[in-house]
Amino acid sequence: MIHYPTETEPNAPEWVELGSIGKWVGGTTPSKTDASYWDGDVPWVSAKDMKVSTIADSRDHISQIALEHGRSRLVPSHSVLVVTRSGILEHALPVAVNAIPVAINQDIKALIPSSRVIAEFVMHYLNAMAQRILHECSKSGTTVASIEFTRFLRFKIPIPSLDEQRRVVEIIAEQFSRLDSAEANLSRALARARRLEEASYAAILESNSPRVTIAEIAATSSGGTPFRGEAANYGGEIPWVKSGELGDSLVRTPSEHITQRGLESSSAKKLPRGTLLLAMYGATVGKLGILDIEGAATNQAVCAIVPKDGALTPYLWYCLRGMRTALIRSAQGGAQPNISQGIIRGLKIPMPSIEERERLVRECASIVDAVARAKGAIVTARARTTALRRSLLRKLVLGEDPLDGPQAKEIEVTT
Repeated sequence: MIHYPTETEPNAPEWVELGSIGKWVGGTTPSKTDASYWDGDVPWVSAKDMKVSTIADSRDHISQIALEHGRSRLVPSHSVLVVTRSGILEHALPVAVNAIPVAINQDIKALIPSSRVIAEFVMHYLNAMAQRILHECSKSGTTVASIEFTRFLRFKIPIPSLDEQRRVVEIIAEQFSRLDSAEANLSRALARARRLEEASYAAILESNSPRVTIAEIAATSSGGTPFRGEAANYGGEIPWVKSGELGDSLVRTPSEHITQRGLESSSAKKLPRGTLLLAMYGATVGKLGILDIEGAATNQAVCAIVPKDGALTPYLWYCLRGMRTALIRSAQGGAQPNISQGIIRGLKIPMPSIEERERLVRECASIVDAVARAKGAIVTARARTTALRRSLLRKLVLGEDPLDGPQAKEIEVTT
């Protein structure tokens, strides 16, 4: 049992302020206008590198010249790096230990620990107390989320003996390693599930049946966006679907509604329930939806596909889903890749008999449902490993043995 008595208990270990357990230093950004300061071999850590617990390199590097000219300084290895200014501080407190000497930018503070503390122990404790630190030490009224550093330095931490610190660090490292392995296995399982799903979509396109174009079996159209500067165009009763709202599912509750005036002022038109929707622009190219409400309209980034025979909708859905990769490849443009209605209308799909189409749809739907259940189980298992990490750290905060209780058994099951 690891026990950190409160400050009022007899023989309590010292609870000390963070400012007294070592030397805290800040970072800088060498001038970007001097090329000699950049692209060297010195890791220069910024908030974007603080997504891991151990820093072994960085995205950006500075030169030895920058160090020699005093434009930055090296933080020795086994220091504790803490992000103190970044948008991420609105919900998380990134903390890491550097395995090698690094330079840091001005959004990070580094603790060079004294001989009485182990960097990894401090890191774990800060991670465990992250939400409390954010609550007590965040600055108010700043444009970018920030930590009030003077308050942060007054935050107290219990310091057990070095042997106890080492034991805690070893236990956490061992259990986190096991959870890392479990999460790697989950990632591989998720990748296999996704490959199986993609294969089911591709299989529906491999039929040797005669092929037809989308234009031969469906009518297509796109919508429009009413003028935003006219308030009377919005807030009406007509659901208005944007491409970003297509998530390969039924579309029932668009985030915006337009008025009849807005509809008439744009190229949008009301669509029947059951219309297939296909995103044509930007990051959502190829995403699908099926309109599950009557009389909705869309913006110009959505292609509405209305099959001449409504019974074709499920089959056409799976065909278009199977063609997503090809559609993305055919997208034109850089910052705003897009596919045109002409490309969509010209897509060719196999058209077997009604009986064969129904069989293919049943088989594909069965596989997709099974994969969805597998994905759900994987997501649940991932959430469990995240919860186990938090539980281990919470026990650390409470001064309890991280392996004392049901967590140890649950880790066994998870891994």
